[in-house]
Amino acid sequence: MFLKQSPTEIKLSREQWDKLNQTCGQWLTEVTIFNGEDSGSIVKRLGLILYRIAMIFTALRKFENGETTTNVICTDSDFETALQLAQLYLDHSIFMFRNLPKQDQLSVFRGGSNKQKFLDYLPKEFKRAEAIGIGKLHKLSPRSVDDLLKTLQPKYLSQESFGKYIKV
Repeated sequence: MFLKQSPTEIKLSREQWDKLNQTCGQWLTEVTIFNGEDSGSIVKRLGLILYRIAMIFTALRKFENGETTTNVICTDSDFETALQLAQLYLDHSIFMFRNLPKQDQLSVFRGGSNKQKFLDYLPKEFKRAEAIGIGKLHKLSPRSVDDLLKTLQPKYLSQESFGKYIKV
């Protein structure tokens, strides 16, 4: 009733918009690298959900403070809380994405991304042959390892010389 009597336009600060765009861009890159292009829609929906959560927190704060102004800017505290919730929702969404069966597959539980575990397991500096061995531990074929090594450059890996890599 309060918000019906007091129209509200909720805005994010320039810094909050920048952080939202930067964070969602990073999430999109990571999610599509480690889970495939189909998973990108999760991040795109989550960006909108993040904004909506921030708006809800701001509207509740307006009500709590008894403000009657029309234009309200989201507080950094409310924005950060919404961002933390969105990170949690992203983790859960990716978990479900990996484990819900596709229409043409039987349901088989998968604990996590082999590609992400592979990257985490790689040492700071390594050679391609080492990566192939680590890939086998994570059920990745040599071709998948090679493709992943290319995909992970330059954001996660740099190639020092032929067959030699460094984690960024």
